[in-house]
Amino acid sequence: MLQGDQAPKHSSQAMGTAASDLLPIGIVTNVHSGRNRRGRYGADRLRALLAGRGLVGESRHPEQLDNILERFLGAGVRVIAVNGGDGTWGMLLDRLLQRLPAERLPALLPMRGGTMNMVANAAGTKGNPASVLRRFLDGSGGMGKRPTVVVQKTLRVSVAGEPGRRHGFVWATGMAYSFLKRYYENAESSPGNAFWTTVTLIAGAPIPLQRFRSAWRTIRAKVTVDGTVVADGQVRIAVAAVFAKLVLWFAPFGAGVGPPEEGFGFMLNRMPSFGQVLPRLWSLSRGSYQHPDLHRCFAARRVVFETSSGWLLDGEMYHPRGVQDVEISSGPVIRLVKV
Repeated sequence: MLQGDQAPKHSSQAMGTAASDLLPIGIVTNVHSGRNRRGRYGADRLRALLAGRGLVGESRHPEQLDNILERFLGAGVRVIAVNGGDGTWGMLLDRLLQRLPAERLPALLPMRGGTMNMVANAAGTKGNPASVLRRFLDGSGGMGKRPTVVVQKTLRVSVAGEPGRRHGFVWATGMAYSFLKRYYENAESSPGNAFWTTVTLIAGAPIPLQRFRSAWRTIRAKVTVDGTVVADGQVRIAVAAVFAKLVLWFAPFGAGVGPPEEGFGFMLNRMPSFGQVLPRLWSLSRGSYQHPDLHRCFAARRVVFETSSGWLLDGEMYHPRGVQDVEISSGPVIRLVKV
């Protein structure tokens, strides 16, 4: 359960936006992500579904996003659909916020083109990219259920001494970084491979083999939450997120992470041994276990994490570059389209 002034409520709320205000739409397709690598939801198919009601831009590397966004904003798009993995979101948000204040950003539609699809899951959007687009267009044209626009908070991440800020939804380090590194090394990205990598590492934790134990190592960090030092030593895993449920069954904050004014959820686990973690794995993953010294969850507005470990933001890996002060704070509120 989160520690804060009050119990968590909702992470988003509906907004009364007319369907006619959602066109034209611009679709950003990351050709390297999840389902898109197999070519089933490429630009030609999506452009045919649009039938003149929007634009499509294919991105093969991050620099292409700049040209795509300039074209979209110049054409007056009201909604930008994100047909890519979770890492695509951070790059898109960063570039949009360089151009416009948060309150003037187009609404964003998750299209489930990635592996984990955390943003789409949070918005309650189901189906493949083509079916999501069909439902959006039908609803916007008055032939189906009207899309709903909801507000969604974000995270802002900055590193002391480095220019710029990054934006996203889920930040993590420690065991989460080690697990994802192992996942990328072992197999092609897919929900099934993510599940079996996780199960294998959990089941293999008691086995004295390097390939299992390396993913479970603790890291050294000094952690400050809203001005109070809460840890200075070994940390097993830390997660900051604006979603209640993250990947697979992992819902570390229990009931939720609260509305935008309550900040974000932050979980810190300092259990030193496998013997303490494994018997409590389910309760830890569901946010129902608390211990003042070993495992805590917070409703936070600003976290400073001083460490030499690598970390993640929405599945993108940021590798160690010496001791760094990583600051995680509440980012701007954006609008998501739910279909």
